[in-house]
Amino acid sequence: MRCTAIILAGGSSARFREGDKVIFKQFEMLADKEILAHTIGHFQDCDDIDEIYLTLPGELIDRGQVLCKKYAFDKVRHIIVGGNSRQDSAYRAILLKHSLKTTKDKEIVIIHDGARPFINKELINKIVVSTAKYKAAILAIKSVDTIKIKSDAHIYTINRDNVYMIQTPQGFELDLIKKANEQAALKGYEGTDDSSLVEAIGVYPHIVQGSNVNIKITTKDDMAYAQYLIKEVNKHSKTGE
Repeated sequence: MRCTAIILAGGSSARFREGDKVIFKQFEMLADKEILAHTIGHFQDCDDIDEIYLTLPGELIDRGQVLCKKYAFDKVRHIIVGGNSRQDSAYRAILLKHSLKTTKDKEIVIIHDGARPFINKELINKIVVSTAKYKAAILAIKSVDTIKIKSDAHIYTINRDNVYMIQTPQGFELDLIKKANEQAALKGYEGTDDSSLVEAIGVYPHIVQGSNVNIKITTKDDMAYAQYLIKEVNKHSKTGE
């Protein structure tokens, strides 16, 4: 079984704008490394991952190549221009991977947000193992907040025991996620994550316990929290805790 990580970093970082200036959060520094370097590094160092496909906006392809060379990320085999949406970017990488498939052996892909730099090898391994067993697997944590749904006239409280906050990476058999994306494209369906596409064709992913630390950096407030987290992570790694 071969496992390919697809790291999506093709967003425009709209919520990181300063006036008319676009700040590409992928390359913002988090302690001593770029956010994207932290993210790729976890997959580079994971024995379960054979290769990495990276998506970036077209204008950042050169910066991506420089970054991969700087940190010797030799598992990054392809840097792909992202599409107009996250789903488009993932589909481009999936299609390229499928076109380069050379054997009939089962292959899986692990899709991850480039702006989640606190993933770790243990969670990646759990997703790989679960994907191999169940065809599709996702990281999730249970909601600790009360969740309400509002309609025009009413507001409803739902049972939070059944509510999960979904994270990445998410893992899929290659042929399955390709089929799910094909069907979504045909029907004009835009999912909120990759697993919603396989759910739409009747395949329900296995849930793997995620981590509260595995945050996605979306806003400047997230970035401030990430700077705190990286200090804590580095402090514990030095003390061996």
